[in-house]
Amino acid sequence: MNIKLKRSEITIWINITMNFCLVVLCLLRKVMILFFLSNDEMISLFKDKTLSFEPGTDYEYCNSGYFLLSLIIEKVSGLSYEEFLNENIFKPLNMNYTYVDEGKKIIKNMATGYYINYRNLVHCNYIDMNNLRGSGNICSTVNDINKWTDGLFEEKIISKNQLEKMITPYKGDYGCGVFINNIHNTKCINHNGSAEGFLTQLNYYPQHKLTIQVLSNLGFTNTDGICNNLASIVFEQEYSMPEKPRKYEISKSKLNNILGIYKDSSSYIEVYENDDNLYFRLTKCNVFLMYP
Repeated sequence: MNIKLKRSEITIWINITMNFCLVVLCLLRKVMILFFLSNDEMISLFKDKTLSFEPGTDYEYCNSGYFLLSLIIEKVSGLSYEEFLNENIFKPLNMNYTYVDEGKKIIKNMATGYYINYRNLVHCNYIDMNNLRGSGNICSTVNDINKWTDGLFEEKIISKNQLEKMITPYKGDYGCGVFINNIHNTKCINHNGSAEGFLTQLNYYPQHKLTIQVLSNLGFTNTDGICNNLASIVFEQEYSMPEKPRKYEISKSKLNNILGIYKDSSSYIEVYENDDNLYFRLTKCNVFLMYP
């Protein structure tokens, strides 16, 4: 469904709860990765695009929405996005190793992102983190993220009423920038994250004041599964240890049925066979071994 964008329909509340979604082409994402874009250039990428559904009627995650929210913060506060976060979140919570990564700053001990290419580790593609402002250009540590969850749920950042509004599902299981689920028979506030060569998962269990987080600099890590297994251990429930996938015999006819190219407006995957092994390719540098 293609819907014309009407400014009056998209409020800040609809934006922060991701109740609108812009159709952004894969080509535009490649441009964002390779080159620094000004705010106006970023907005020009999607301002004339169509919406996937009527604002306020559904949910779908959208990075451009969080980019717009970062501009709103600057407009209202009179500070840069980085200054606002430093003064209102990072410094008050003593998050001394957390930074807005604008792509130029040299950060000591900063992790490098990797992918698996066939059976080898390779550096991830370059990405200008400034283009992910508002949605993912923050560099932090496990300890600092614990300070963030503690400070947030101890109401050091926002009020109790604001926090309740944040963690109340609006459409589906999404509130204000977080998912609200029931995991292990207890409430779990959570969100994942990804960038080139990085995957993250953060689960917070408010009834137990428990934070479980997995930060990976390998862009093919089951961070969600690891988080859930760690929670299972804490809550004394059954859990599974990671195992190397088993390879099963598959007939040639069935194999031929899954070989080929799978794509839509934003994704491209190729499944192919080489030396009796099955692979899927995301890009030239991202080729993964499959286990049928």
